[in-house]
Formats: sequence, structure tokens, C-alpha cells
Amino acid sequence: MKTIIKDGLQRLKAKYPVVSRIRSQILSYFKKPISVRQGGHNKALICYITHPFQAQNHRHHSNQKEVIVMADVLAELDFVVDVVDYNSEFDIDYAPYNLLIGFGGAFARSFSAPNFRGKRILHMTGANPNFSNEAEARRSRSLWVRRGVLLAPRREVYWPWMFSAINADAMFILGNNWTRSTYDGLNQNTYLISVPYVAPVEHEVIRKDFSKTKQNFCWFAGGGAVHKGLDILLEAICVLDNDFHLDVCGPIGREMEFVSLYRDLLFANPKVSFHGFVDVGSQKMRDIIANNTFVILPSCSEGGASSVITCMAAGLIPVVTKESSIEIGDFGILIENSTNSSILETMLLAGTMSREELEVRSEKSAVYARLEHSYDHYAKVLRASILCVVDFLKREL
Repeated sequence: MKTIIKDGLQRLKAKYPVVSRIRSQILSYFKKPISVRQGGHNKALICYITHPFQAQNHRHHSNQKEVIVMADVLAELDFVVDVVDYNSEFDIDYAPYNLLIGFGGAFARSFSAPNFRGKRILHMTGANPNFSNEAEARRSRSLWVRRGVLLAPRREVYWPWMFSAINADAMFILGNNWTRSTYDGLNQNTYLISVPYVAPVEHEVIRKDFSKTKQNFCWFAGGGAVHKGLDILLEAICVLDNDFHLDVCGPIGREMEFVSLYRDLLFANPKVSFHGFVDVGSQKMRDIIANNTFVILPSCSEGGASSVITCMAAGLIPVVTKESSIEIGDFGILIENSTNSSILETMLLAGTMSREELEVRSEKSAVYARLEHSYDHYAKVLRASILCVVDFLKREL
């Protein structure tokens, strides 16, 4: 009976998304802070996500482990640590806290709390929301011009972030210098935080015969198919010869209008294999990595795409737009602009590289990701950045 009820609710939520939104809004008023680390002399509140502290599997998205590492770093810096969901509407008492770090409404409301005297660090996990919202809208417009269908945005961000950005003591920005450039002029104290890759410790670089996989690409991303360029990619690969192949990995089955529009290219094209969501620690993910040479993401806006970095750590070569905010060094390939012709040219260029060159690029990609995007490196950068902002810690340490 429980299964029947659960399945029924899932179908109801899929058919009537407003039901899900109303439910989430009601529940947000009951999302109070939870205590996750004890024993410090100062007290910090992280406004991010709480569910990773009750979950065992942290491989769904990098943010699940990021928030845990953030709590560990703060505990090492002598903080008692509470965490609250960024979208909580709970009436939080901010007075006990010396430090707030995070984003969302739970963070923004602290500016109205007369009894808060601590430091605020705004933690932005993507590009400037104004830039990102416009970029996705333009992608939707482009799709309408090409196919006559206007799809609703999936990644729009709306909360009072601008006030927080300008008035916070500092901003932590996930991504690279391109990501930071979208916030130019808003806050003088900005710090770049590297995005960690998602993989279990035993996840090694997967060896392969590049002569057999040299024209195989993997699109591995989260929700927002148009935002992340899957529509353009599907249209591009359908005109390439049959030696090219695309694996599509991501939870886009919930984007029913997109799936309906691209059903033939997703499910009836022998050059495309649709996998849906794939656990990065699974054997299926290992098989996908082994059968591909490139990870491709023609996204319009990211904060250091962790999905791409995860694939890089396993040896895939990134083929990305600059808006994907991935450092590609001399091993990756840049998509100059997000048009069918540009993606075609880039994929054809990638597909003509020799086995020897692909081996070198793959090794460099994996080494870079594992050095610059490990959780240890993330923790080190996060700790140093917090110490730069929080003066009373520097005096105590």
C-alpha cells in the first residue's frame, strides 16, 4: 500500500508541479537549523543543505560532500556548527552565531536581524544569477527559433542575492576566474573556491584503447537540458557520420516537454544512448567512462561544472564552453560558441586527434582534476579563505 501511495504522489507531482512547489513552500517553514559539530568556542551557521548529514551516499552531487567538508573545516577552526537549508523560512535566531556562511533566504534574512554581530560570507555556487537567468532565457529563445517550441526555464534563480552580495563581508565563488568575472564590482572581498569532483576514493583513471573510443562523447550533467546545451548537441551529432557516438547521462527524464521534443534524437538515433541519472560510483558509470574519450558540456552558465570535473578525474578530456567555467589548460578543447556549427566543428576536430595525443590529453586532464579538485584541496582553500575573512580567528590562532 505504501508503494502504491508513493507512486501515486510521484505521478501527481510530475503532472502537477505546482503541488510540489506548494508542498515545498509549506515545509520550508519547519526547516530549522540542526547541530552537526560540537565542542568549539565560536558558533557558525551554514545556510546550504542539511540532508547530506543524514545520508550515507554522497555521490549524487558534489554539494553533498562540500557541505560536510565545510562543517569539518569550521569545526577544526574551533566552531560549533549548525546547518540550515538555504530555502528555509524558519524564524532563525541569529544572535548566537559568530559566522554565517551560505546563501538563500536563510542567509539573506540575517541582514534584518538586529542582534547579529558576526561575519557574513556569501557562498555562491554558480555564476551571477542575473547573467545565468539571461543566458538560459536566450538559449530558450534560440530553441524556439530553431524548432518553434518555447520551453520554460529549469535553472532560474530568484532570491534577494544582490543585497547579500554587496553587503556581505566577503563572497566565496565556486568556479574559475570567468565565474568571478560575472560578479565584478559587487564585492571587493571575493575568493575563488575550487569545485571538488564526485568519486569514491578507489575510483581510478580508467584505461582504454583510444583508437576505438576517439569519436565517443559523454554528456554528463544535472537538470536543465537546454541550459546545459543538450538540445544543440543532439542536433549536431545527428548530422555526423555513424562513427560518432554520444552517451547522455543526467536526470532529464523529468523534463517531459524536452524529452517529448527530442524523443527521436534521444531514443531512435543509433548514435545516441540515453542512460538517465547514473551513480558515479556504479559499474555502469565505469563502463560509460571506458567507452568514451571526451566529456562534452556546451553549457550557458556554471560555477565549475562538477560533473565535468568528475569525468576528468577518471580520464575524460573536457570539451566545453567558457561558460562551463572549467580550466582546460593544454589538454581540453574549447567550444567557441554554442551553435550547431561550432559544436560540429569542435567534435570533428576532437575526432581527428591521434591515439597518442588523446592519451597525453587524458592523462593531463586526470592529473589536473585530481590535484586541483580533490576534497583535500577544497578543504585547504576553504580554510585559508575563511581565515582571510574572519579576523577574530586570526587573533586566536
